[in-house]
Amino acid sequence: MTPKAERNERQKKRRRTRWIALGILGLLIALAAICIARFVSAKPTIATNYAIQYNDLTRPAPYDPNDNAAPLYAKAFEILAAWPSDREALDMVVRAAEKPYWWIELTCLDWTSGRMQTQIGTQMVGFRRAAQGLRDRAVRLAGDGDVDQALQSVATIGNMARHAGRPGTMLGHGLVGPALNGLAQSTAFALLAEHTIDTDRLEAFQQDIEATLVTQAPLSFAGEHIRLRDLVQRYFTDNGKGDGHLIVGKILDDYRRMEKSPNELADAAAYLNHLVIAWRHPSRKETAQVIEDLVPWLDELARQTPWQLHQRNTSYADEIRKRIANHYFLELAQLDRSLGRPIEIHYRAHVSGEALVATIAVLRYRQDRGQWPESLEELVGDGYMRRIPADPFSGKALVYKPTGETFLLYSFGTDFDDDGGTASKWGTGTKGGDQVFWPQ
Repeated sequence: MTPKAERNERQKKRRRTRWIALGILGLLIALAAICIARFVSAKPTIATNYAIQYNDLTRPAPYDPNDNAAPLYAKAFEILAAWPSDREALDMVVRAAEKPYWWIELTCLDWTSGRMQTQIGTQMVGFRRAAQGLRDRAVRLAGDGDVDQALQSVATIGNMARHAGRPGTMLGHGLVGPALNGLAQSTAFALLAEHTIDTDRLEAFQQDIEATLVTQAPLSFAGEHIRLRDLVQRYFTDNGKGDGHLIVGKILDDYRRMEKSPNELADAAAYLNHLVIAWRHPSRKETAQVIEDLVPWLDELARQTPWQLHQRNTSYADEIRKRIANHYFLELAQLDRSLGRPIEIHYRAHVSGEALVATIAVLRYRQDRGQWPESLEELVGDGYMRRIPADPFSGKALVYKPTGETFLLYSFGTDFDDDGGTASKWGTGTKGGDQVFWPQ
């Protein structure tokens, strides 16, 4: 073969090799495009109806429909939506609050669905509206001299709080309980400040308060556990073996609901960013394991007071953020707020109830002895209350100080220091302050 022919043959081989390489590259690009397209267009598989598990968890045992307050509440709430002060509807609420429990059967746990929001939202708004109606009734009755019925209205709000905040309910649902507690407590403090109530009535009311506003079940995350499992199946693909990847469209939709892109370029950048996040995110199985480990840890976290966390320069939200770091799905669900905030609110509601009991005990002592007790210890020693109320924001007892005509009773609040009874809302504000329960 001549040199020219050899040269031509080599060129042909190089061209064949090049075309083969280009073909292989094209095939790889096509396969990559198919994979990316499948990754981007992935949809969740809703294989488990977690509402059934949630209903089984929250259904009272034994369950008797005749003991369920839900039908009475629902009827009363419907009337109160049109006439907020309707007497018959409020009387219906009183009868409902006397039932042993309130339970409704959920059809789904998807908080992004209109059906779920309507089902839960209607009930929660109804509770708040009814409690406000009872508060107004209590103020009106006390002004007319019927203090007994006024105090009974406050106790009814406490029973409603017990119903709405049953252990195991989802925290977004169960936060209504502490909200109703707060309304009952503030109404009770106002009545005590504005009206002279004899010692026998005060003692009976103190017993009601201890039963409804103080003796609360420990905070439970069992309902949240089920809700988070449901979220996983809605935000991850399912390969049939318990694993899968985070779905781009789901997290991008949530991001867009919270952050509005100023222009198309920013929106495209957000899309690419979430594509990378979903690609690199821990798998469904890994995320599910984080949740399984998270719930018992939350139970332990909730047993630590705000003061104990403050001593370590941390908070409930900080601890949860550290626990879910590098899990964008859990961060996007804002678990630091949805799980951390309720723990602190739980402590606020509890210490407010304890402060209310202490206030009633002090007023009873004053009526019986003609003077203020020197200390909270004296009240316990003389049988006016069972225990000295602890302040979860100081690690000590609530601060009590007789001041001549009245007395001071306060918590350090969330700035965790003693400001001498300078009133604030739980120690918030630039200069902090104390949560003062008395005087009003």
